Amino acid sequence: MALHVAVPLPRRALVAGAGLLTALGLAAAVALSPPDGGGDAGTAARERLAQVARAQDAWRTGHETYTTRLEDLGLPSRGDLAIVRGDAEGFCAGAHDPGTGAVVFYSSAGGFSAVPCG
Repeated sequence: MALHVAVPLPRRALVAGAGLLTALGLAAAVALSPPDGGGDAGTAARERLAQVARAQDAWRTGHETYTTRLEDLGLPSRGDLAIVRGDAEGFCAGAHDPGTGAVVFYSSAGGFSAVPCG
């Protein structure tokens, strides 16, 4: 059984701030994205987020919480994919599809969305 160690408030604030900046950056990419050049906008991003969701479910089973680290899930850290929030209540992740310019978010509470979660 894993023990939960409380993280001091300043570190939590730093993590929350970094998550917010990531969400805002991904949201800004939506506004700056070029029009879809064909195909399903965000398909690659949705596939990566679905992979994160499956891995998060497995992680939560063993740890009773979600993680904010792709590495914890056995996924490579990449610039076009980020877990914005992860705690005992749920998680939020965002991905940018470089092929279409689409930005997609996924939350454990609401599923896929073009609106930033966090």
